[in-house]
Amino acid sequence: MWDPATGSPITQFFRHDSGVTGVELSANGRMLASISGERDVLRFWDVRTGTSIGGRIDLPEPVWWTFAIMEGDALCVTASPEEDVVHVRVWEIGTGKQVSSFDAPNIGGLYPVLEDGGKMLVTAPTRSAVAAHDTISGLET
Repeated sequence: MWDPATGSPITQFFRHDSGVTGVELSANGRMLASISGERDVLRFWDVRTGTSIGGRIDLPEPVWWTFAIMEGDALCVTASPEEDVVHVRVWEIGTGKQVSSFDAPNIGGLYPVLEDGGKMLVTAPTRSAVAAHDTISGLET
């Protein structure tokens, strides 16, 4: 992680076994999430110290870059597009346990987008529509 004012490194994060393919900073700037490998290993970091928070989460399917830290750094949501559906999973950061999951239709080809700090997922259920889903309940809003 780099200081934007000076261009100097602040903290380095080591623990992935392969290259990092995506990162996400929490809304309060205290936690960093990173995806590595074949986009199927998720880790969390304390930004100030560079230490790992919790263990690694081995994801059941690859996550490209659609993931977000939410609920005061307690949960992380991942969205994995596959053909005409997006697999959405919510994880407890401290334990790595899956809290909830649902599948959202995504026929319209829109890459899934997480909004509002990961609380809402936007997909294209048809070629002429856009839908928003609550990421905890899976309900369309």
